[in-house]
Amino acid sequence: MAWMIYTSLELVIAVACCLGNVLVVWAVCLRRTFRQPTFCFVASLAVADFLVGAVAVPLAVLVDGWVEIPFQACLAVSCVVLVLTQASVLSLLAIAVDRYLRVSVPLRYKEIATEQRSWTAVVLCWLISCLLGFTPLFGWHNGDSQSSLLLNSSHINCTFLAVISLPYMVYFNYLGCILLPLAAMTLLYALVFYSLRKRLRREDQTSAPVESKLRAFLIKEKRLARSLALVLLLFAACWMPLHLMNCVLLSTGPQGVPQIAFYAGILLSHANSAVNPVVYALRITKIREAYLEIWRRLHRELVWPSVPQRAVIALMGTNQCFWCFASLPNNDSKRSVQEEERPPSPEIEFDDLEEFVLQPAPQGITIKCKVTRDKRGMDRGFYPTYYLHLDNDKKVFLLAGRKRKKSATSNYLISIDATDLSRGGENFIGKLRSNLMGTKFTVFDNGLNPDRALRDMSNARQELAAIIYETNVLGFKGPRKMSVIIPGMDDDNERVPIRPRTDNESILMRCQNRQMDNLIELHNKTPVWNDDTASYVLNFSGRVTQASVKNFQIVHSKDSSYIVMQFGRVADDIFTLDYNYPMCAVQAFAIALSSFDGKLACE
Repeated sequence: MAWMIYTSLELVIAVACCLGNVLVVWAVCLRRTFRQPTFCFVASLAVADFLVGAVAVPLAVLVDGWVEIPFQACLAVSCVVLVLTQASVLSLLAIAVDRYLRVSVPLRYKEIATEQRSWTAVVLCWLISCLLGFTPLFGWHNGDSQSSLLLNSSHINCTFLAVISLPYMVYFNYLGCILLPLAAMTLLYALVFYSLRKRLRREDQTSAPVESKLRAFLIKEKRLARSLALVLLLFAACWMPLHLMNCVLLSTGPQGVPQIAFYAGILLSHANSAVNPVVYALRITKIREAYLEIWRRLHRELVWPSVPQRAVIALMGTNQCFWCFASLPNNDSKRSVQEEERPPSPEIEFDDLEEFVLQPAPQGITIKCKVTRDKRGMDRGFYPTYYLHLDNDKKVFLLAGRKRKKSATSNYLISIDATDLSRGGENFIGKLRSNLMGTKFTVFDNGLNPDRALRDMSNARQELAAIIYETNVLGFKGPRKMSVIIPGMDDDNERVPIRPRTDNESILMRCQNRQMDNLIELHNKTPVWNDDTASYVLNFSGRVTQASVKNFQIVHSKDSSYIVMQFGRVADDIFTLDYNYPMCAVQAFAIALSSFDGKLACE
């Protein structure tokens, strides 16, 4: 019974190792941004962890005394497990050295740590691992003690410790090949964190933290170093018990360690290889985003095997643009088949920008805008800045937004000044906040939190909108579905203020309880299946010309022909945003920001 439980757990660990680490290697190969020394070594570690699941775990079950094979074959099989362990250790050491070089010699780092040298180092790690792991084949084994048991047969009941010498495991493998590198890695990470902390303190004293690019770089490096140090810590925690038990066995004999404890140590050491991909996903944003992209690709292949790509296309010979799932040429999947001339926004003049972006669009006039995404800079790949301009000749700036760092949930600040995106700035106009899953968003103005507001709530923040994305894991339910709830309008065409004192009075809770007084519920327009193009289609009237799952139109259920808002891509980092009464610019911009936010549960 115990053996069945052990074997079943090993099988689960093996599957998790293979699936998780294939995902890591795929992610590194998928994006050119991962062609960096650090991620070369991460890929090497992932390969070692994958082989633990694909090779080491089955062999561990095999060499548990259940087969009789020649001594040398049993020895070779056992050495493979040692090679993979050593490859993991050396990959972790290479990562630690790379992080140390990155921090200690930042100006020469790119010159020293080239991609070619990194892959050369990976090859050397594996060659050294083979040399150290296969050392027992050259004589340091239990062959002499086993020769008296072989008698007339050359086969033995194959177990790991029957062929691998305990002195080799303790003195050579543990103390020399694992403990010594772990000590070196601990020292390197200590130096890395000390250097980063010292430089951050110096930077805080000499420049404004928000504006310093160097400070952003240091924080980014510190975050990555913490994530990789966590991988090292988990490795040590998972492997130390097994090696300490080997030390006890060497000093006290076979009775020193209970068999169940030994099996638990083996399972823990193998489980380490399954944990690493989870750590990468939770701690490293780049890898998490790559995971999402891989899931989307798999989803497209599995759910719509005859429709390999999602695309937004402009059909030849028409002035209509459609959001659809369709095949496009390989090199042009992100370009429109036909560029459309987009009519500009009507001339709009205003004296007070803050008043204009908060007031509803004039009835009968469509406000046509353009959203640009700026991913340049030290950390904007993770936290892009978004700008909203009128889509006319003057390109009048309206709003800017950016995701806040170190927030438990997605939190976007919206400002009427492109250079001031701070929470305490006088140009702060509103914010967008999501729930933990990224499926529900609330839009606030710049008022105070109810806890700090006056008793009459006159200066409390208003809720301007709530956005709800229907849960749709991996997109199996088809195109994305969303609902938008905004405050209603009074007889003077002014927005009804919604200032909840508690969460139970919020727009989201009122919608959930169907208390819809003074609220307007909108939905994204459902695409229609077109048999001729074998795709879902929507008419964007030439305002959208490129592929994106973010493209949508917002309508009321009673009149789907009246487009309250539409949003879609026209270039890699340029999108059009059009809105009508009763929506205002802040509401429309916040809804667009919510579509940019990653939503694993809705994709």
